Amino acid sequence: MKQKEAVRCYHCGKIYDLSKDTIREVISCSHCHRSMKLDRKSERCFNIVRYCLVLFISMNVVVLLTLLLKNTLLVMLASFALAMLLTSSTEHLCLRITHSLFGLTYEEYHPEEVERLEREEDRQREKKKRLKQAQKAEKKLGK
Repeated sequence: MKQKEAVRCYHCGKIYDLSKDTIREVISCSHCHRSMKLDRKSERCFNIVRYCLVLFISMNVVVLLTLLLKNTLLVMLASFALAMLLTSSTEHLCLRITHSLFGLTYEEYHPEEVERLEREEDRQREKKKRLKQAQKAEKKLGK
């Protein structure tokens, strides 16, 4: 697999070398101050690497705890807590692994557009919720 070492800004064309310190999910161009985020393919690879790493570590801990402790409930709770901790703390490591295995590509990112889309989705969910409530009320009146 070919390793991608540089990212080009979609707006001004400035090239950034990816190093251990600059690998992030969202990169801001120092020249034009535009934001870039991982594209869908890189995001998918990143999530797969993250889940595999968390699964691998968690399973090893489960086996170790099972050998040391005989309480199954305690083992399950400790494993769940560890998996949650690992999921939140392994982002940078998983980005580095994804970069070395698959390479990372970035695309244009507009935070204000993302916020607008999220607000629109929230409005749609609320509309569906009100519609379901109205339908339930009609069914109660009809019975």
